[in-house]
Amino acid sequence: MDRNGWLDNRRHAGLAIIGDLGVSDVVFPGGRDSRSLGNFAYAPEMLAPLDHEQARSVIIALLRVVQFLGLLGFIRGLMLLNQSVKWPAPGLVGFGVAHLIGGTFAMNIVMFVGYIEELVLG
Repeated sequence: MDRNGWLDNRRHAGLAIIGDLGVSDVVFPGGRDSRSLGNFAYAPEMLAPLDHEQARSVIIALLRVVQFLGLLGFIRGLMLLNQSVKWPAPGLVGFGVAHLIGGTFAMNIVMFVGYIEELVLG
């Protein structure tokens, strides 16, 4: 814990997120699978060359992991920007904006790769 109590606040925020997930399971008893699949969608046209079902499921799983990491990066960027307002330090705004941009690209990895492919291949 530092003098501002930052570690304690982070611990409480993590517990609050875990508590919110538990409450959402009680309030919405339909299960977590249907909601999480809707949040992290993928583009089937990117998977057209694959014929093997196992390879397709691995690619889908990897895309979902990248999208989830992008969501975490986006949230980290928001937290860094918030921290830069509370405790000004050099570079926090730049790191926050970089996390926001990188998180956005990672959350939209399928579209981003499609745009890069279109740019390179024409």
